[in-house]
Amino acid sequence: MKLMMFATAKGWSGNRGTFGLRTSPASAFRVLGFALMLGLAIHASAQTLLLSGQVTDAETGEPLRGANVVRGLHGTSTDKEGRFELSVSPGDSITISFIGYETVGLRPGGSPLEVRLRPAVLQVREIVVVGGLTEQTFADVSASVSVLDRGELGSDRGSHLQDVTQAVPNLNWAGGT
Repeated sequence: MKLMMFATAKGWSGNRGTFGLRTSPASAFRVLGFALMLGLAIHASAQTLLLSGQVTDAETGEPLRGANVVRGLHGTSTDKEGRFELSVSPGDSITISFIGYETVGLRPGGSPLEVRLRPAVLQVREIVVVGGLTEQTFADVSASVSVLDRGELGSDRGSHLQDVTQAVPNLNWAGGT
């Protein structure tokens, strides 16, 4: 017994496919399989990976807490041990920066990533703040002066000038922003 199918679409009857072409179930499965494989390949290429790593000082090896790790418009910052995790796509480039250090841009080849930032040398002129109305150099000041060195400014006392200067004797904050 032979089963025949007829459809109202022009050019299709029996085992004729689109545009009047003859198709067999085997060739239909081949086309479907090819389309499925192509879809999987495109989906796999759009996959994101979880990149992890650690950011440290190149000279001391100390972890850099709060360093910025950025990919395009998305980013994260390092934890207290200098570690980070960021979703990236294959071929993405990332930028790693931290105040007082040189910024690094790279294309990660694998995970975990070890990044060592070099300190940036900044040349700034000396600034003296006194309670008078005129600017004076350090040598011309007749009153007692307290100096905060780089270590005290980078300590864990805080990120605002008012927090950092709390340990300076005879310094009082009055108003201002």
